[in-house]
Amino acid sequence: MGGGWLHGRLQRSMTRDELVSALQSHAGMEFTGVDARVLMGPIVYLLFRGERVLYVGMSQRGLLRPLDRRHRALKDLKDNDRLQVWPLASVTIARAVESALIERLQPEWNRVGVRSVLTQALSDRLGIRPQRLRTISRPI
Repeated sequence: MGGGWLHGRLQRSMTRDELVSALQSHAGMEFTGVDARVLMGPIVYLLFRGERVLYVGMSQRGLLRPLDRRHRALKDLKDNDRLQVWPLASVTIARAVESALIERLQPEWNRVGVRSVLTQALSDRLGIRPQRLRTISRPI
């Protein structure tokens, strides 16, 4: 995206016109207030490499989760990989959509198996987060 170039240009003394020109010459992103609020709510996100879905995830806090630099899926991110985001009406719907997509697509970076299915079923039944179950359960 040319962040290094732009940063270098900003280091020098720039006129207002030069600054506006530098920003306009690079791809930027613009969001309305509605966009920002939607992208901070529950989402499901898919990570693509070419046409192949590598990872499916969900976030209760919008883009904070998929863009977190500590996210394990981002550690192997390539320059041409794509992130697709689907804002949803509620966390419940987002969880259901994520689960259905993982089951249907079986992305290679998602951990799919008996344990994850059991963990999700137990967490739904007990009304607690799956992460909490993983910390108190023993391996199968």
